[in-house]
Amino acid sequence: MPFIIVFPEIAVEQPLNSDIPDGGSQGFGSMNVGTSSSLTFVVKNTGTAPLDISSVSVTGGNTGDFSVNSGGMIPSVPAGQSTSFSVTFSPVATGSRSTTLQISNNDGDEATFDIALTGTGTAPEIEVRQPSFSIIADGGIKNFGTVA
Repeated sequence: MPFIIVFPEIAVEQPLNSDIPDGGSQGFGSMNVGTSSSLTFVVKNTGTAPLDISSVSVTGGNTGDFSVNSGGMIPSVPAGQSTSFSVTFSPVATGSRSTTLQISNNDGDEATFDIALTGTGTAPEIEVRQPSFSIIADGGIKNFGTVA
């Protein structure tokens, strides 16, 4: 009887059909502070045994700017199947923001699958016009004339 090797093998995609390698990265781009954007990550089991996912979390850096929503994710992915979760970027400050997404699983050579997450928090731009749609520069002074 032939000897058959059975093992799980993790693959992560974002967007769908676009592999992210272990140690790879995914960017959220620029977002105004106080707004948010989500990305869906697909975890595939390309192996021949169930892929058990014990946790999905963010660690290090600006963890408060990134949150994982793993509700509905299948914790034990059968061979040839997939599951998904999302990560939301909600910058709380301006500038470069980053953290590491960690997917802990039972893949023999990628038991902790790491993805660097990045984004930039920006401040919304405002423009003040008064009167007749003339622009007042930031910090500028508008003379309202003599008040009787």
